[in-house]
Amino acid sequence: MFARYVEKIRINRWNLKEGKRVPEGGFDEANVEYLPDELEEAVEELSPVPGFLTIYGIHRVNGKKHGGTLEEAIDEAVSLWVLAQSRLGFSWSELKRKLSRFETVSNPKLARVLKNLLGAGMIEKRDGKYYIAERSLARVVLKMKV
Repeated sequence: MFARYVEKIRINRWNLKEGKRVPEGGFDEANVEYLPDELEEAVEELSPVPGFLTIYGIHRVNGKKHGGTLEEAIDEAVSLWVLAQSRLGFSWSELKRKLSRFETVSNPKLARVLKNLLGAGMIEKRDGKYYIAERSLARVVLKMKV
């Protein structure tokens, strides 16, 4: 009687054209001045992932300048990649082993995190391994010393 119906909405990665068009419309609506080159750089660096471009857009709408905003959006995106670690891909057990170096992670917790990352399009699963979906962020993560 008190149960709520839950509907999931999945937003796939945009192509480059959509990645530019959507923030342009938001910036125009919010009267945010921007240079086309800035937007192109943001789209390229954030691998037109809707959530990452949204982070960038929110900061710009709040009055921040392009350079700092892009770096901040990249930093926020990178923090979401820490679990995945590499473009090479990791199996469940490899992820569990690597994460256990930092803290104890239960199987249900890891399953929930991976399910959320998969659902958000941040990682992909192919042939039993989890991969970072976006190349630009994978490069940043690979440079990190964890």
